[in-house]
Amino acid sequence: MRVRIRSCAATALVLTSVFAWGCSDGKNAPDAGPGGGVVGLRVSDSNARSCEVVLLDPDHAVRRLAFKAGADGRLVREGVRLATAFISKSDSALADADLGLELVPSGSAANVTVEIGHCYDRAGQPLAAAKVEVVR
Repeated sequence: MRVRIRSCAATALVLTSVFAWGCSDGKNAPDAGPGGGVVGLRVSDSNARSCEVVLLDPDHAVRRLAFKAGADGRLVREGVRLATAFISKSDSALADADLGLELVPSGSAANVTVEIGHCYDRAGQPLAAAKVEVVR
């Protein structure tokens, strides 16, 4: 029980940090001009309500997270890695939400990959089988 509490506390700390320091509104984006298109993020498990994902973006093609439906999140860049966290605004599946990555003008998501990702259900429990993938 003590290990589970520590694991949940660590996850909560990571998600809180990304949400507190991230910038999904584009105000701090290096290029505040028009975007270069959007590629999708797909969550495989319909029980997922939140996810934290580290993406590799060696070409610096991703500008920010983009949401069309009932989700919100943040993105923080550190070199070629992007730390992202996103959550469903209501008790609905992230698998049904329109999650995406907005690209810089003339950017290509060809080399954007998921390095590691974890998703959680409505009770905050880890979903071992849930996967997040970039949809090109």
